Amino acid sequence: MRKFYILFLCTLVLFLTSCKQESLNAITDSISNDEENKTDIPIEWITLSDSINFENMNLYWQSDNLYFTADENAKISLYVNAVKDDNGEFGFDDGQDWMLIMETSFGNYTLFPRKWVQLGGIYCTAFNEYNNQTEEYDIFHVLVTERQSAGYIIYDCVFDNEKKEFKRILVYNAENINYSGSSVKMF
Repeated sequence: MRKFYILFLCTLVLFLTSCKQESLNAITDSISNDEENKTDIPIEWITLSDSINFENMNLYWQSDNLYFTADENAKISLYVNAVKDDNGEFGFDDGQDWMLIMETSFGNYTLFPRKWVQLGGIYCTAFNEYNNQTEEYDIFHVLVTERQSAGYIIYDCVFDNEKKEFKRILVYNAENINYSGSSVKMF
């Protein structure tokens, strides 16, 4: 399983480094707080979750080694509704519920709400972007990928330090596709 994460992260890093930073900045710049400036890129705000349904969910992956300036003890946890065998390995079926939670001292954010994913899974990568105003790497991102047999979606969840909320931006959405392969091994 560890090899899978390393391979996935390497692939994601190669993908992200191949994209010019200007392209990412152009996307975020086009999404302004000006309500009159309508854009085709859907945005939603993720606030603290009052209640989260953890019933039959098992921790699949967790990272507490984050540089999250709002809370140094924050962690990201990925949960799945799959049973572990005697060796501790998950037994996946044709699909299962997945959920991604950002856990902080001031509450939890549901970055990917509990959802059935058919023949696929959820992946995430956390990173910090350089902020020219503060001259620090204090813009926290969680890139969430939902991969399933007939769809591939990528969201960028950007933490707003003033609002203490995540802005969820749709980066890529391929629907009604016939998935044929990837360099990332699935389960």
